[in-house]
Amino acid sequence: ALNKLPPRLDCSRPRLPVDRVFVISGFGPVVTGTLSGGALSVGDQVEFQPSGQRGRIRGLQSYKQEVETALPGSRAAVNIAGISSSQIRRGDVLTYPGQIRPTVLADAHFRQLADVSRALEHHAEVKFFSGAAEAVANVRLLNTDKLASGDQGWLQIRLRDALPLGRGDRFILRYPSPAQTIGGGIIVNAHPGRRRKRFQPAMIRELETQLAGTPAERLALAARGKAPMQLTELQQRFDSGGEELEAALTAALDKGLLIQMDRQHYWAESSYQELSSRLRAELATYHKENPLRLGILRAELHSKLKIKRSLLDSMIARDAQIVSEWNAVRMKGHQIIFSAKQQAQIDHLMQILNEEPYSPPPIAELNEIAGEDLVRALLDLRHIIMVSDSIAFPKASYDRLDAEIRRRISEHGEIDAKTLRDEFGTSRKYAIAVLEHLDSLGITQRVGDVRRRGRNLG
Repeated sequence: ALNKLPPRLDCSRPRLPVDRVFVISGFGPVVTGTLSGGALSVGDQVEFQPSGQRGRIRGLQSYKQEVETALPGSRAAVNIAGISSSQIRRGDVLTYPGQIRPTVLADAHFRQLADVSRALEHHAEVKFFSGAAEAVANVRLLNTDKLASGDQGWLQIRLRDALPLGRGDRFILRYPSPAQTIGGGIIVNAHPGRRRKRFQPAMIRELETQLAGTPAERLALAARGKAPMQLTELQQRFDSGGEELEAALTAALDKGLLIQMDRQHYWAESSYQELSSRLRAELATYHKENPLRLGILRAELHSKLKIKRSLLDSMIARDAQIVSEWNAVRMKGHQIIFSAKQQAQIDHLMQILNEEPYSPPPIAELNEIAGEDLVRALLDLRHIIMVSDSIAFPKASYDRLDAEIRRRISEHGEIDAKTLRDEFGTSRKYAIAVLEHLDSLGITQRVGDVRRRGRNLG
C-alpha cells in the first residue's frame, strides 16, 4: 500500500521539526525529525526557528543509512556544523534560511472531539501542540460563542511564545487542568498579521478558501492587497514553492484569477478590479465637477488615489476606456461641450488672436476677454498652445513657427531668435518664448545664441 502512494510534494521549502537533539563525539550535534516540504542535502546552509541560529549540514542519515539527500516524507538524522547543541531544543524547526518566520497568531480550523466533557469557550486557555513543539495559548472563536462536543469551527490562536508554523500544519489542543485532549485541526494562515474581528462572513469565506480552495484560488487570495507583489513575496504569502507554486501560478493566470502586471509583479484580479473601479469613479467625479476641463492632471489623480505612480501608469495603460494626453487623464467618452454663449466668447477670442497671430495678447488678457475656464478649456483642447506662463499662440500659428524652426535646422543646422523674429514679423520676446518652449521639449538645443537639433527632433 505504501509503494502505491504518490511521492510527497517537493515545494522546495524543507521543514524538519526537531524531536531529538544529541551529540556524537567527533561529529557534533545531531537532530532528528520527520522531513516535509522539500529535500535536504549535505552541505546545505540551514536555520533553526524560532531562534534564528544557523549552521551547515555536515551529514545525513535516513532509516540508519547515510545519504547525500533526504527526501520529504522520510525520517532524517541531520548532523549540524557551526552550531552548539545547547542552541537547539526539541520543538525547533530546521529549514532553509529566511523561509519560515515565527508567529504568535494563527488562523485555524478546529474539530472538537465528541467525548470532551465541556464546550470550548471564547478566549479559553489551552495547551497547543504542533510538530514537536508545545506552547500555552488562548483561542478566539471566530464564528461562534462556544464549541460543543463534536462541533467544528474557526479559531484564531494566540500563542504565549512564538512558534514557526506554516499553512497545513496539524495541531492538537489540550486543556491544561484537568489535563484533557479536546481536539485538533489545521493551520490555514500562520501569519494573519492582526487580531481578527469575530462574526465576519467575508473573512470566514476567505478562511474556507484557504482551507479547501484549489491551489490557484489560494494563490489568488494570497495576491490580494493594495498593490501588486513580486513572486518572492507572493511565494511567502502562499507558504509554498517549487512545483506547487508553479502549477498554481499557471492555473491562476489561465483562469483569470491572477493578473501579471509586468515581468516581476502579480496581482489578484479582484484587487485589480477594485482599484480600476476607484480610478474610473475619480475620473467620473472630476468630469462632472469640471465639465470645461478635458481631463485631470496625472499628478492630481495620483494624489487622490494615494498609490504608487508606477501603478497608476500601469492601470491607465491597461484600461481601454481611459485616455492619457499631454499629462491629463480622462474617460474615453468625455468631451468638452460649449454652450452657445460660450462658443460666441471663444469665437471672439480667436478673432482677436488671429489679428496678430505671432504677437498674441498675454494669457492674463485672454482670461479677461473670455474667462479663465474657457481659456483653460482651449488649452486642454490644444486650440491654443501655451509656450510660457504668459504667452499662448493659436495652434495654426504655433504649427507654422514649429515647422519653420525644424526646416531651418534641417537645411542650415541652426536658427537664432533674430531670424525667427524677422521671418514672422514678431518681437524678440515671442521668438525667445517659442525657442525656449521647444528647448524644454527636446526639439531644439541652445548652443550659445543659436538653436540646433535637439534629442527629440526627428
